Amino acid sequence: MDILSRDSESSLSIHFVELDSTFYPSICLSVRVHDNGFSGENKSIWVARDDVTKFILECEQNLDSIEASLVSMSSNEFCLTLQKVNRKGHLLLKYTLSRTIYRDNFPMDLTTTGGFIIDFSEVEKMIRFFRSYC
Repeated sequence: MDILSRDSESSLSIHFVELDSTFYPSICLSVRVHDNGFSGENKSIWVARDDVTKFILECEQNLDSIEASLVSMSSNEFCLTLQKVNRKGHLLLKYTLSRTIYRDNFPMDLTTTGGFIIDFSEVEKMIRFFRSYC
């Protein structure tokens, strides 16, 4: 699923990787962001299925004043927040995406943080995408 900014200069791509029902019901996602020349990717982000369901409900129940967030199980890896910015139905999508790499056995966090304006139709796309796995 690709979420595009209103000006088509930015995008957030979220793709399903796998489900885990064995220990704790969760979903593994691959997330990539391109935002006005900056980019980042993490191919293995786990989110609790309960948190995905909560995110869907927050989006559906608060149509007039959307304020919804989805955070990865490892809270420093991924955070997606939606916030209504005007009466035209435009929303601010804010994100944080990070990945830990090791250089000479020394851990380093690579992080991209930002946001862009989206139309409400992109929220509907997110709801359909996440609902198919919950």
